[in-house]
Amino acid sequence: MDLDKRFKSRVSVSSAYRIMRGGRGEEWFVMFNFFWRIKALPSAQLTAWRVLGNKMATKVNLLRREVAVRNSLCSFCGEKEEEYFHLFFYCRLSWLTWNLCYAWLGITTVVPFHAFSHFLQFRSSNAPKPVNLGLGNIWIAMVSEI
Repeated sequence: MDLDKRFKSRVSVSSAYRIMRGGRGEEWFVMFNFFWRIKALPSAQLTAWRVLGNKMATKVNLLRREVAVRNSLCSFCGEKEEEYFHLFFYCRLSWLTWNLCYAWLGITTVVPFHAFSHFLQFRSSNAPKPVNLGLGNIWIAMVSEI
């Protein structure tokens, strides 16, 4: 009986939730909930989700998995290593594409050095929910097309 009481006191919904969180902060869960509420094409949303988690088959990730690639330089510019953030946000071609999007939306911003911070920039705390979902949809479409 004592063993059952000790087990029940240690296992709870909140303890399971903490384990599932795996040390991620509250900002990550805000992004997660917002991301999956967006109505987008499943293929585009999956691609964007993989970018957020650095799970894309970039040359750097392929080399890390010991897959043979000719070189690790970016396929777009050939100047820097093809890491996910360079490829989708900082490469010359990607940068120009994002700048066109920012100009179209009338946004002036500084590009952060993390994908989910970049994604959260496409969300305004004082905007109505449909506007935020629309901005999130634009982000997903941009990442998917790049």
